[in-house]
Amino acid sequence: MGASVFPIPPPVNPSNRYGYKLNPQRWLIFTASVLLSFVVGLYSTTLSAAKLQPAINNKNSYFCPNGGDCAYLDSILDGIRIFVFLVTAYPTVWFHEKYELKKLFQVVSLCTSIGATLRIVVSIAVLPYVLRYVLIVMSQIIIAAAQPGVICTASGISQSWFPDYQRTIITSIILFSNIFGQLIPFAVLPALFGIFNNSEQAIFITIHTVPLIFIVLAYANVHVLRYSLPNYPPSASSTDSAQVVQRGHRFLREATFIIQVFMFASLYGGLKFMIMWNHSFLCPKGHHLFGYIGTHTGLLLLSGLAGNVIMALAMDKIRKYKKAYRLSYAFTTFGIAAMAWVLQVREHSLILLVATLSVGFFGIGSIGIMVETAMETVFPIHGIVVTGILFTAGELYYGLLSVIAFFTKKEVVLTDYAGHQCGLVEFWDYAFSVEIVSLSLFTGFIVCLVGLNARRRRHDYEVAAKLLGFRVLNTRYANAPLPSIHNDFDEEDKLPKPISNKVEIVLNDKK
Repeated sequence: MGASVFPIPPPVNPSNRYGYKLNPQRWLIFTASVLLSFVVGLYSTTLSAAKLQPAINNKNSYFCPNGGDCAYLDSILDGIRIFVFLVTAYPTVWFHEKYELKKLFQVVSLCTSIGATLRIVVSIAVLPYVLRYVLIVMSQIIIAAAQPGVICTASGISQSWFPDYQRTIITSIILFSNIFGQLIPFAVLPALFGIFNNSEQAIFITIHTVPLIFIVLAYANVHVLRYSLPNYPPSASSTDSAQVVQRGHRFLREATFIIQVFMFASLYGGLKFMIMWNHSFLCPKGHHLFGYIGTHTGLLLLSGLAGNVIMALAMDKIRKYKKAYRLSYAFTTFGIAAMAWVLQVREHSLILLVATLSVGFFGIGSIGIMVETAMETVFPIHGIVVTGILFTAGELYYGLLSVIAFFTKKEVVLTDYAGHQCGLVEFWDYAFSVEIVSLSLFTGFIVCLVGLNARRRRHDYEVAAKLLGFRVLNTRYANAPLPSIHNDFDEEDKLPKPISNKVEIVLNDKK
């Protein structure tokens, strides 16, 4: 028989000689994180999305009966979500460090369940208006407090449980689940009002009851999980000894990380502002494709899903984080600038379609890549700290843009779905907010081109650990920079230079 040629398989498990293994329970924690991320995002925007319906545009007829004024309810709820996120982000990091991931997810599941139950109670028609309003605000506070627990832990889960060739796709899917949950009400609620014959009570009971199933499934996955960290790490940088929770000032003084915080805040905050307010920006006649008010949100979701999967899988394969970062930033800036230009004219649906797909694919699709880029460059700082700082900056900038839009825009009264008309003054005020986003993104893109030159410290750490034959390069008590595989070699014998004595080297214990 002739010799058979078998293709060399890709690395499935890190080498066992270093003691690295993949734990099958990683899919339990991943599933729980995705479900909780989706449900928390969904509950945070369902009532804000209800304002898409013309019948309750200026007056929420169900929650504010008898002419009660609820014109600012959606703005109040969104402001609560932003403020509570900023306040609870750091306590979430502390809770995770003290009680670990399993207990944190149990608390997140409990808070989300309580908030959902209050929403269902609000749907009871016999309750007085004031009590409904108070319960809505209370439920929003409780749900918003759970949001950092699913967002800030995304990169920490991929770092601790998954090998290096799966980290970007895992982080991207978890973060996209939250955005998907926030946007899906804007895409489907207009259709649900038609399906349920404008029965607001039936709609709100449905959208707040069905997601409880996902919470139960998520809690079941967390309950089955036996521990918060795997017994055997999937890679060198995944070990508990390799990840450090340091004081913030130690790495906030690093220019590279400060630049990334600015870039992430300008892109994520501006992007979220555009996708959460697009139903207001695109109110003039001719700016709703196919005559449906949720079309653009649906296109953003589909293109964002495609971008998350395609670009994340590509990054796990080729590891060109900085090039993908710059490319995504450029196309997102182009898409939002095109939207700002379309708002100045009347009929340019094709340009608006291209801009929407560009913002979804490259903007939403690159959020996980941006987080993983920061993880690569500030290692060994723990992922939950890095992600918490990035999203805190992004939410803060989004809140600032929302305040600007709230005070500059004019009240737009929608009478029916057939003719979405805005006056010239409203048109200009909406466009002004988008132009601010475009300008900030352009500034961030320039900074991205000239300032994103950080070394991939996590990659160097992985290579050093395997090359030197060590199981762990312990950095728990170290502040020294990690050795670079590219720059720290002696030319004579091609051996690595001695590592700083601040780094403890633990040899592999052969068992």
